[in-house]
Amino acid sequence: MSEAETVLRFAFFIHKSTAVKDNIVRVSIDGACNQVFPVQPFLETNGYMLREALAGSSAQYTGQYVKGEKIIQVFASDYREKKPDLEAILSDGRRLVAECKKGRNQVDSVMHQAIGQFITSGGFENADIRVIVLPYSEKVVSLARNWLSKAHIQALGICIAAVNRNEETCWVPSNPLRQHLPGPVAHGLPTR
Repeated sequence: MSEAETVLRFAFFIHKSTAVKDNIVRVSIDGACNQVFPVQPFLETNGYMLREALAGSSAQYTGQYVKGEKIIQVFASDYREKKPDLEAILSDGRRLVAECKKGRNQVDSVMHQAIGQFITSGGFENADIRVIVLPYSEKVVSLARNWLSKAHIQALGICIAAVNRNEETCWVPSNPLRQHLPGPVAHGLPTR
């Protein structure tokens, strides 16, 4: 699963699972990711239609996509801006920010990279819910459990989630993200 697909599937999941203020989820997608993964056709296949292109952007996939009341705003990311891959304001006013990564064999290295991005990029508030999102696999779950047991990761308040190709499934073992999800199990994947 590419990084673009990972962030979009997590956006779908967030829309289905949590109360998002104004039903808006913002995603930033690297232009190189769009060359590998067709962002606009993927969103349209999943019912999100382009309502308004982003003015002034040379990236054709950017804009506001709508599915009923739900909105995904897609921006072209710029490595110099250091914005999260996904941002949503939850109904309680807290900001959810996510660093999404593609599936790779070296998941441990990808986790290091995402944690480093949260620590070094700045622009985050203490109340933010910080989430690392990876494609679901047993290896990701095993490593996530290990990482989440470490005191320094707990002190940073970082959550880890894993998305499946079925956007209704997501493995989310940790609070505070978990408290925003309905039911005792995050849509069918193991919670422990």
